[in-house]
Amino acid sequence: MRSTFIRGLLLLLPMAVAVIVLAKLFQFGRSIAEPVADRFLAPGPYAWIFVDLGSTIVLILICLLLGKLAGKGRETQRFNVFDNLLADYFPRYTVLKSFMQGGNSGSQEVGLPDPVVYRTDDGARIAFEIERTGDLVTVYVPDAPNIWSGEVVFAAKERILQLDMSAVEAATFMRQLGRGAQARLPEEL
Repeated sequence: MRSTFIRGLLLLLPMAVAVIVLAKLFQFGRSIAEPVADRFLAPGPYAWIFVDLGSTIVLILICLLLGKLAGKGRETQRFNVFDNLLADYFPRYTVLKSFMQGGNSGSQEVGLPDPVVYRTDDGARIAFEIERTGDLVTVYVPDAPNIWSGEVVFAAKERILQLDMSAVEAATFMRQLGRGAQARLPEEL
């Protein structure tokens, strides 16, 4: 029960922060739009529509400005510091981020890494391809049934076989402790 609560809290926390930040930015937009409405419009519904519309426009402009700044060097470094801090204190953040960024070879779902089979000397494991550079493949090998913990392996590309299934299907097989997965494995295994 405690771990379920913590998982829910970790899921809710970024959304709550985003809502609070957006509300503050909207409030800032209102502080700009209200004096303009008071000066040029008579009190009434049109003034409130103008204030809300003006606040929304200010919010959009701030988001565009921040997005533009995020592409610059110093702000990118600040984001990387924040990103590394999150990775240090919330290990699942790294897993979620890699799932959101996706694999290199084009998964069936947008934003999810490609499921693969990682062949070892003793057998094979379902894994997710994170990155491929030359003859080396970085894979995340999740534990079963809890796919949120696992290990990162750097393997020779000869040890990796592509799976003909979606990342969601692969994760489902792991949560089911492999039940039904043999029928979907590649023949060359």
